[in-house]
Order: sequence, then C-alpha cells, then structure tokens
Amino acid sequence: MSALSTLRRSPHPGACGPDGKSDRAVDAEHGRANVASHHHYRTLSPAPQEAIFIVVLTYKVPITHIDAELHSHRQWLEEQYRAERFVASGSQVPRVGGVIITRPTSETELRQVLAEDPFARRGYADYELIQFVPTMSVRDPSILLR
Repeated sequence: MSALSTLRRSPHPGACGPDGKSDRAVDAEHGRANVASHHHYRTLSPAPQEAIFIVVLTYKVPITHIDAELHSHRQWLEEQYRAERFVASGSQVPRVGGVIITRPTSETELRQVLAEDPFARRGYADYELIQFVPTMSVRDPSILLR
C-alpha cells in the first residue's frame, strides 16, 4: 500500500463495490480525491500534468523603482486572475519581492506569461519557479485569508 493510500480516509473503511475493489482503489485508479466529511483537509491524486507553481520574485532595483511600476504590475496581475491563471499573490515580508501561486499550467506557458509582467519587461525582478504536484490541500481555500 502506498503512502498516499494510507492517508485516504473513507466514511466506510474497507467498503467495497460490486467489483470487490475498495473505494480507495477505485479513487486511485480514477485520480479522484477521497474526502471524508469530518476532515479539514483532502488528499488529491492529480495527474502529473497538473503541477502548479510558486513563483518567487526578488527585486533587483531600489523599492522606489518598484513603487513607480506597481500600478502597472497590479493591472497585469488582475489580467492573470481574470484569465484564471493565478490563485494568490502578494509581497514578501520584508518587502524584497513577491510571491505568486498559480493554477495548473505548463512551465513554458507560465514563462511566457511572466515575461509580460512590467517588472520583468523592465528587468526589475528575478523569477524563481518552484513546481510541485499537490497531494493534499485544505477543504476550503478561503481559510487562507482568515
């Protein structure tokens, strides 16, 4: 049994369907999340192409330059949210750069999108891409803002 399947919780442990397979086995075969109502998290079985990215921006210029271009950068961010590319974004603390969390995308597409950021076009920031495949998440993403 894999580590992921041991994390799965069923409201009816060991329940089997007519084919004799447990709900865990069926979920694993079909890439579905198995979520019990009493948990505050969910395990995921995403396909490999469903990787998301954390983008870490590091400013290369004085903050006065960043502030002068901030309105344009935020307009660019708003375009990405309208296109449903990004999940969350904000400044690092201390304010030495920013962080963007993406929805599933390819690295090629993400690099093309990031190249259009006014900070990138002006050479104001470096972009580090951290790619991962989520296997667990909160049930309610709004918890991030509480």
